[in-house]
Amino acid sequence: MDGAESRLTNRSLFRRMAVYLSATILGVGLLGAGLSFFSAFEQARDLQDDQLKQIAWLFPAGEMAEQLTDGVLRGDADEAARILIFRVQPGLPSHDKADKLPLRVAGTLPDGWHTVTAHHDTWRVYLRTLKGSERIAVAQRTEARDDIARRSGWLTLFPLLGLIPVLILIAALLVRFFLKSITRLSRQVDEMGDTNLTPLSRQGVPSEILPFVRSINRLLERLALSLEQQRRFVADAAHELRTPVAALTIQVENLGQVDLPAPARERLKSVAGGLKRMRVLLEQLLELARFQAKPEMIDERFDATLLTKQVIGDLLPLAEAKGVDLGMIHMDALTMRGRADDLGSILRNALDNAIRYTPQGGRIDVSLRRDATGAAVLEVRDTGPGIPADMLTRVFDPFYRVLGTGEAGSGLGLAIVRSAAARLHGQVSAANAVDGQGGLIVRFVQPPALVAYRAGRSSAG
Repeated sequence: MDGAESRLTNRSLFRRMAVYLSATILGVGLLGAGLSFFSAFEQARDLQDDQLKQIAWLFPAGEMAEQLTDGVLRGDADEAARILIFRVQPGLPSHDKADKLPLRVAGTLPDGWHTVTAHHDTWRVYLRTLKGSERIAVAQRTEARDDIARRSGWLTLFPLLGLIPVLILIAALLVRFFLKSITRLSRQVDEMGDTNLTPLSRQGVPSEILPFVRSINRLLERLALSLEQQRRFVADAAHELRTPVAALTIQVENLGQVDLPAPARERLKSVAGGLKRMRVLLEQLLELARFQAKPEMIDERFDATLLTKQVIGDLLPLAEAKGVDLGMIHMDALTMRGRADDLGSILRNALDNAIRYTPQGGRIDVSLRRDATGAAVLEVRDTGPGIPADMLTRVFDPFYRVLGTGEAGSGLGLAIVRSAAARLHGQVSAANAVDGQGGLIVRFVQPPALVAYRAGRSSAG
């Protein structure tokens, strides 16, 4: 039921306009073609009536006997189209078998046009009275006349019928052309990043769509204000909490130097661990707030290869402490444009997440390469449990964590990765490995326009 309602309410505007215009053109075209056909048909018959009249008036008055002998046929060699010219006898027509004429008309008929049936044929007849009592008749079979009229009608009808599909095609193309602005707006909205709330351009937008664009821009302004207030609240709260947490950490460390019973020392150790997680959370909140702020125009170039190696070196002790093999499997020499700290945050948080969820004896592979399109691709692949397919799109949401892993975390690491990727004008994604080894693959892609390739490549296993 919902699917049917969706199909009814979300029908294509282009299709509806094209169908309605096509139906209108088809209806008007057929009506016009029909009227043109009948008009041409009647005009052709009128012309033939005029022809019969003109022939009748070619005979001067008083010269009938010399010009026309009764019973002589005059006209076209085609029997059906032949025109008969003959005298009209007074009284009713006779039916003499020796009569050569296929038609005789009654002398009682008045002058003018008449339609007469004789010997199963229908004739169109024009009668004229000359001076005295002499009368003349000019006749032609209606079958031939109607055939000529129909041909004339079809000759006017075919061009109109041929124009109908052309007009329908032109109408469809015009509708598609004028709806390009809507398609462009849709593409512009789709290409906007999570932190990009720039108002839509109104240039070239039809006046009918302009109120809708203004409404979207006002909505974007309200959303930007709301997100900015949220970011400031998170940043201020995290900043205000850093001082008391730092003071508590110092107090716990000082208390740890005192000779305490074993149970108390275990409790103190638990408190110290909680404070450490709190400090990490506050740092991540501040980092997330910084990334979600309006990005500055940074056009500096940095060595992405060297930065990747440095971050891996910084986290290598953490991986070794857990018994995880962390290394590089492919490393192209790439230079990127943007802020180096942003790429560092992407890799650091992705590796921290991989180390956290990769079991002892597992493996984490890092690769930095340039793909066939020229884009830079940074991948972090682990051999952990992976993520359920229905949760892959939510792992980049702040504070979202996959339950049942048994690992402690804030749920901010991958959210920071996505925000940092947006600042570098790139895209980040997560996918489960499908080659039988299992694990999660976090991939960051930066467009080719922001990447430069240097000769040389280093690889490590």
